[in-house]
Amino acid sequence: MSSLSPLKNESLLLVFTYAPAGLGHLRMANTLYQGLPDAEELNTILFGSHDRLIESLHRFISVHPFTRALMEWVQRGWPQDVFTSFYRSLLRWRTKTLYHQLSLLLEQKISTTKTVLVIATHFGLAHQLAGIKEKLGQERGIKVILVVQVTDDTPQHLWYIQGADLIFVPSQKTKNMLLEYVRLSNLPQVNFVTRAYPINPLLTKKLNQTAFKNRVEQTLIEKTKPTNIAIPVSGAAVWMDFFRLLIESLNSKKANCLFHVVSKDTPHTYPFLEKMRKTKNTSLYVSFEDKEVVKSYDELYSSVPIAFEITKPSEQAFKALLTPKMVGGSILLFSKPVGRQERDNLDFLKRHQLIPSETEQNLLFELSYQDQALSSSQAKDLQTKALGWRGLCLPDSPQKASSFIIWGLKKKLFSQMMNYQKPAKPSPEVGQQGVKEFWEKVAEILPD
Repeated sequence: MSSLSPLKNESLLLVFTYAPAGLGHLRMANTLYQGLPDAEELNTILFGSHDRLIESLHRFISVHPFTRALMEWVQRGWPQDVFTSFYRSLLRWRTKTLYHQLSLLLEQKISTTKTVLVIATHFGLAHQLAGIKEKLGQERGIKVILVVQVTDDTPQHLWYIQGADLIFVPSQKTKNMLLEYVRLSNLPQVNFVTRAYPINPLLTKKLNQTAFKNRVEQTLIEKTKPTNIAIPVSGAAVWMDFFRLLIESLNSKKANCLFHVVSKDTPHTYPFLEKMRKTKNTSLYVSFEDKEVVKSYDELYSSVPIAFEITKPSEQAFKALLTPKMVGGSILLFSKPVGRQERDNLDFLKRHQLIPSETEQNLLFELSYQDQALSSSQAKDLQTKALGWRGLCLPDSPQKASSFIIWGLKKKLFSQMMNYQKPAKPSPEVGQQGVKEFWEKVAEILPD
């Protein structure tokens, strides 16, 4: 019997949930669905919460400098404990709408359903689901299993979901820190599981030889083909001025780039998108629907050999686990992080040497500002280290960022990164089988 056979039980209903708070949580739900064996033959539903509290809070915190600073303060030390307790209680109290929505959904399936497996990719929705899980199961005469996938490598206390059956985290460091929080707070135990971060199987497919050659050639300054650069705009719509000015700066320097901007069409992104429509060398992939934006991003990578992606170090940072020979294996260029979780993601990449250390990155900046080659006495070992890098951080200034990109092309830093070499003994945390490992572990707790 296959280890995944419990997933094919006819009495099992799989509910993939996502919250209206950025696109990352929907991307993760889509990734897990795409990696589900024989997904089209299974009883699955994609369920989006309609609780606008989560969406409003997410955008308010992300966009305003004061609220970002305030959120930074409450993400550490005793303020984190106070905020976590308050927010967790608020979420578990605000479950009436969610309970009603799920009840209506189950009424259509209840005759054949005995077990409901709920996958949550946002901590807010996960807390709400945990709050109604037992009641829903008892009233409907079914077993409800809640599985949570943490979408950043961050040990923020809100990712402790009391009542969850499994909580997947991307690293042992995060698991240990969350377990320590549970112990010190004398909270009920939950099952934290460390597995490699799940990457969309569509992006892990191997490029054919022609497409890979095209991607490599885009990193050479003497190229004739333009360099394809993907720019996904976050759901919170931050750093749009940075992206706009960076594109304009690269265009003004005749960098021979094609920019592929993927964005949701909202009142917040509208001014930026209108300017992008008038900007040369720029293509837009825009939709009013979150699901269509995620789909457009996947289709872009499937149809164009993207060489670079300029992005926040959100959940997108974990595309660094891919190699350049994979569909999604572009070189990642990170803008300034927003919030602790994005700094934690960068820390994960630094620990695994997938991006330079802070000292190495600053050295690269200095070399680029002075237009020096990597062969200087200070930077001899960077050529070797670049073989293991999958991304770099950009300067905060869009003008300096554009100069840094052009310098990296001229000095063949990026072409060196395209010759990526895996470590001799890679950590299981940087594997590319995270989706497969997720489903294997989930299958273990399902009834036969």
